[in-house]
Amino acid sequence: MNIINRAVDWLVDSFGGFLFLVLFNSISVLWVTLGLVDPHFFDPFPGNFYTLTVSWLAINMSILILWAERRNKAREERQKQIDLQRAIKDREQAEQVHRMTEAILNLSEGTQQIISVLMEHVEEDSHDINEILEAVKPHDSEVVK
Repeated sequence: MNIINRAVDWLVDSFGGFLFLVLFNSISVLWVTLGLVDPHFFDPFPGNFYTLTVSWLAINMSILILWAERRNKAREERQKQIDLQRAIKDREQAEQVHRMTEAILNLSEGTQQIISVLMEHVEEDSHDINEILEAVKPHDSEVVK
C-alpha cells in the first residue's frame, strides 16, 4: 500500500469517527453563536467563511470516502477471486481423493479375490506354486484395472 492510500485511510478513519463529529459540531455551534452575538466577529452573520469552510470539508471528505470505498471494493473483488480459486482447487483435490479412494477400494476387492483363491488352494493342500500362480493370474488383471 503506497503512502497516499495510507494517508487516505488515516484521514477517513480520523474524520469519520464520533470524536470528529462532536468536535466539528461544537466548533460550528461556537462559530455561529459568536457570529450572532458579536457583530465585530471575523465572520459575522450569515457566516460566509464558515459556509466556505464547511463546503470545502464536505467536498474533500466525500472524495476521500469514495476513494476509500473504491479501494475496499477492489480489495473485496480480489479476495473473491482468491476464494474462488481456492474453492476450485479444493474441489479438484476432493475429486482426486475420491478417485484414489475408489481405486483403493477396487484394489482391495481384487486383493480379497486373490487371497480367497490362494486360501482355496492352500485348503486343498495343493502346494504346487505354478498351479497357484495360474489360478491367481485371472484375478491379478482385475486388481491392476
